[in-house]
Amino acid sequence: MTLWKFERVYRELLLCSLREVGLVRQEDIASECGVSLGLVNKTVKKLEVAMAVEATRSGVRVLSPARLLNLWAAEHDLGKDVWRSFRLDPVAEAEKGSSSGCVGHWFFRVVWRFWAEACRV
Repeated sequence: MTLWKFERVYRELLLCSLREVGLVRQEDIASECGVSLGLVNKTVKKLEVAMAVEATRSGVRVLSPARLLNLWAAEHDLGKDVWRSFRLDPVAEAEKGSSSGCVGHWFFRVVWRFWAEACRV
């Protein structure tokens, strides 16, 4: 999956939130993402208006990971993602050859954990 530069900033902020980093400096985000400090500042300002993050003198704090994820999803172009090039079999078909429905169980656990982490405030 190829990310736009602003999406790298969204991703880094979400990862910092999952790692429970309270404040992250904009310079560190720019360095980690390989983007300019100006782009980070512009993206943070947009996210601040949406009340997803808070920018202080010390750094950026993620206020709502769920809101940040939702904003990212709204701006991401799924039409260009590589997932469309893979064959997606129905879960029921994939589980026929496995023991006790492990595909559905695995998928449920991954989605549940991701959702629980994203909704944590």
